[in-house]
Amino acid sequence: MGRNTIKPVSILLLILAVCWAPIWVLSRLLSGDWLPGLLWLTPVGLIAALVGAALLIPNSLAAIVALFRVMFKKQLDVVAFLPLVILIAAYLLGGAIPSRPATIFHRHRSEFVALVGSSTSDFQRGDERELRLPESRLYEWASMYEGYSSAVVAEFIVGDFYLPLVYISTDNPDDVRDTCSQGGVPIERLEPGWYVCRRDWN
Repeated sequence: MGRNTIKPVSILLLILAVCWAPIWVLSRLLSGDWLPGLLWLTPVGLIAALVGAALLIPNSLAAIVALFRVMFKKQLDVVAFLPLVILIAAYLLGGAIPSRPATIFHRHRSEFVALVGSSTSDFQRGDERELRLPESRLYEWASMYEGYSSAVVAEFIVGDFYLPLVYISTDNPDDVRDTCSQGGVPIERLEPGWYVCRRDWN
């Protein structure tokens, strides 16, 4: 009977994995602009954020313990193996979720490329102004301006202001004035010249 009894450690690891997995996927959906950012300010969002933060270190330890238990246990039981499977599956699923701007770009790539191509010819280099791009159902706001190193930069706000879709003529995020490098960071390179950037909240 002792062999078939589920150990408390196995149950604890399984509970930690099951609690952490949906919070991780939820955080990826929020950071990719698939869910309203204000969701974190609701009671459910605050509880999820607190639980996720509280589980971060225990869950990392749980993953290590689960891995060692799987590696060194001669007779592997399903409960000992499940936490590791859940953690890996949740991590891979969360990491595979593209941002909303990336998805919109891939669905309407030809339209974005054509818009940048036609607008570049209208843009006057050497001045400080921004060229407001035509209104479109694909984005809420868009403009073109001259970045560093005389790069032409087109910025599209497709939802979250802090997660713009950006075209850079030099394909160098450091040439952007304040979106990708100066006050932000590129989080997805979609193809040469096209990025999704996370703007600094400050």
